[in-house]
Amino acid sequence: MDVVQGLVPTDLLKDVIQIGIIVEDLQRPIEGMRKVFGVEPTKVFEAKYPWVRYRDEPVESWATIASYMQFGVELEFMEPMGGDSAWKDHIIQDCRARGHAIHHIRFADVEDNDVVSRLLAERGIEIYQEGGSIVTPGGKFTYYDTVDELGFVIEVVTRKKDDSR
Repeated sequence: MDVVQGLVPTDLLKDVIQIGIIVEDLQRPIEGMRKVFGVEPTKVFEAKYPWVRYRDEPVESWATIASYMQFGVELEFMEPMGGDSAWKDHIIQDCRARGHAIHHIRFADVEDNDVVSRLLAERGIEIYQEGGSIVTPGGKFTYYDTVDELGFVIEVVTRKKDDSR
């Protein structure tokens, strides 16, 4: 039986656990969070993903990240580094006017985001970028291109090991 048949995205995508904000200069939101909320980042680090595919092509891409565990959700400010990526596209297309914009909303981990991919593909939503997760070892992150529909990207991470990479 087809796993996707009869499902809608909200059957699999439950809690929002992260909001990703792409920035050209990571120091700007760090200073802004300090000024507005009086908080420091939970951590600041360079994220080097084990593998990344952008528009279905392998690329070397990474980001410097300032993470805040605030408001019951992780706020992730990302400054893109390296080659082509959904993050750099976001800066070129959306951030230049303001210097920042919401890039993605991440949902709680799922068992298999290939099922989510098939379900969203039935709705005309394509994979934008995917790669090895730095948050869930052995897992895979997938960005879905929902910018035209929602104004931001949906991210799903699977705990299932991806043996094909």
